[in-house]
This record gives sequence, structure tokens and C-alpha cells, in this order.
Amino acid sequence: MKRSNTAVAAIGKPFAKGEDQRRNMHGQKNKEAVEITAAMKAAFAEEGARGDRFRKVVDKVWEKAALGVPWAVQMVMDRVLGRVKESVEVSTPTDRHFTIKVVEVKQ
Repeated sequence: MKRSNTAVAAIGKPFAKGEDQRRNMHGQKNKEAVEITAAMKAAFAEEGARGDRFRKVVDKVWEKAALGVPWAVQMVMDRVLGRVKESVEVSTPTDRHFTIKVVEVKQ
């Protein structure tokens, strides 16, 4: 299906600048997920990359990747070879050109 180059009107109310209840600007809101993430970070900080629990996780991911499990293969390849840069092609209804820069922020 081919899309036309005509502008499409926004449906509904656009997001307000700054705080907007419909937009999550503060990360995870699921309390259980936040607690699990904090516990995992604390365990890793305590044991480090040479700890037994960390090694068991690495071994399990490696085992799954060797079996061809897609998420594990992707995880191993991302860590070993580095993530592949993604590109996005955007077409506009005018002759104007835009440059979009994607920035990854690590905490």
C-alpha cells in the first residue's frame, strides 16, 4: 500500500510541553520491575563481573545462543561485536531535508 505525501492531521490532543500525565518521563512505573532492577544492579555492584551468579547468567545466555534462541543470539552478538547502527529513511512532502540524530543516553 502506497502512502500519499499529503499531511495528516493529528488525532486527539497533542502532548503538552513539560509534565503531561499521558507521557511517562520518569522511567519504569511498575514498582515490582523497579525493585527487581534495583536488586539486580545492587547484586552486580556487590559481586562484580567475576561473581558466581553473574557467571551463571552469562553461561545460560551463551547456552541459549548456541541453541539458536534469537534473543540470546542477538544479546551475545550485541555484546561481542557491538550494536549495529540503525538508519531510518524519512520522506517529506516538501523539498526540505532534515537530519535526525539519535543519541543514546546511558545512566
